[in-house]
Amino acid sequence: MKKFLNTRVPLILVIILWVVIQVIFWPIVTSDIVGDIALLKSGVWVGYAFLNVAFIVVGAITFLKIKSKSVIQALVPFFIACCLYLAASVLLNIIVMVFNLDYLIPLIINLVFTLLFGAALLIIYKSFSRVAENTAAREERMATARITQAEVIGLKNLTSDAEILAEIKKLIDDFTYSSTRSTPETLRYDEDFKKDVAAVESLLKMNAEKDAIIKAINVARNTLKLRNQVLLASKKS
Repeated sequence: MKKFLNTRVPLILVIILWVVIQVIFWPIVTSDIVGDIALLKSGVWVGYAFLNVAFIVVGAITFLKIKSKSVIQALVPFFIACCLYLAASVLLNIIVMVFNLDYLIPLIINLVFTLLFGAALLIIYKSFSRVAENTAAREERMATARITQAEVIGLKNLTSDAEILAEIKKLIDDFTYSSTRSTPETLRYDEDFKKDVAAVESLLKMNAEKDAIIKAINVARNTLKLRNQVLLASKKS
């Protein structure tokens, strides 16, 4: 229950506001102020219906799951639009109900208002989708980079030779200070670098000649250097 209260605060606020509206609306329409509920024109019920729809829509929006900071930032306009929609809907339909109009004018006003809100949500959703896709791609790229980094660092555990360890440290430093960002142009070099690291690992496990191991490490460093140059060039283009 505590977890629900902590995670569903926006939904709870929407429900509280909806209850307040009901507590105000029904005593008024059944009171002496109106005189007879039958005197209320169809526009009042149209306004009341759209008012409830607004609460349902905004309440449903609160169930959106957010997993990253980037997605939260992307959804800020989404939630702002929903809050403005709810506030405007409440104000608009209260005015409609007060004037006790026939159904046509309130219906047209609410339909236009709802369509505009839907268009705004569509535009915001497209923006949100792009951010979500970029976030997923970046998280996948970061996970791959962490695995590769672990493999590079792990090379130190396969030898005790001081000269080879010094070369491995250079490789580790090169990788650590390289950008994890990638482009279509760098994908080939990313794969080549993984193969180069695997080749160094194989040579170390086979206790190959020192010169062969150092040469393989230098090949990996050169691949990484070329990859970074291609990345820099693709950023400028």
